Amino acid sequence: MGSAQPVGLDAPHARPAPLTDEQRRTALRLMVQGYTDAAIAARLGMSPRTVAAHIKRASDELGSRSRANLAYLLATGGHLQEE
Repeated sequence: MGSAQPVGLDAPHARPAPLTDEQRRTALRLMVQGYTDAAIAARLGMSPRTVAAHIKRASDELGSRSRANLAYLLATGGHLQEE
């Protein structure tokens, strides 16, 4: 048989740290610079789905019609500046 080990149900699960506003702004800055969701995720240590969710939320908040339109709105609207 293999060397698999059983996983206990009471084993503590490490939850990822919550995304900070700065991490979200960094992900959006990278999107504006032309990086793909997968490349952004790899650089920031998060999943591509998380990156896509943040981009979608920004898109919904700003009413953009496309990724290019969102990048334009973010770049020209001052949304990515430090707070």
